[in-house]
Amino acid sequence: MSDTWSTIQAHKKQLDSLRERLQRRRKDPGQQTAGNSLSLSLSVTLSSLCDLSLSLSLSLSLSLSLSLSLSLVSLSTLVSLVLSTSSLSLSLSLSLSLSLSLSLSLSLSLSLSLS
Repeated sequence: MSDTWSTIQAHKKQLDSLRERLQRRRKDPGQQTAGNSLSLSLSVTLSSLCDLSLSLSLSLSLSLSLSLSLSLVSLSTLVSLVLSTSSLSLSLSLSLSLSLSLSLSLSLSLSLSLS
């Protein structure tokens, strides 16, 4: 039990010492860069203690659909027979339609989990 208590006291003294050094660095303007690097190392330590998972998924889907539909819109025939001149006239009219469709889909998902 006393071994555990002495270990706890040693860790407490070490933590107090680190806290005092950090406060001194914050007060001293010449040590400003050291304070920044210390906070960076603390954040790296904290992030290494946590399980950070970042997942980025980008999906691009391009679909080109060419639909050729030949639909007969109108067909008209005209037959005229003129007996006096003995001529035959034939007229044919045809109408077609063409359709083209293009589809583009872009999906982006970003998931960040911190545990």
